[in-house]
Amino acid sequence: MANPLNRKVSQTLDVFVYQQGIQSGQFSYASAIGLMKAVVSVTLVVTSNKIAHLLGEQGLY
Repeated sequence: MANPLNRKVSQTLDVFVYQQGIQSGQFSYASAIGLMKAVVSVTLVVTSNKIAHLLGEQGLY
């Protein structure tokens, strides 16, 4: 649903990775961005799980 008026402000990280990797052919750059996104995501999940356990909740595992 992006158009020329909102394309600069509506781009998400996943769309950016797609554009860099598939459309521009910069596979290594797109892979590095995707890997960093995955590392940050796993870190946030593990941290929130530890916080949930500290607060006495069940958590994910």
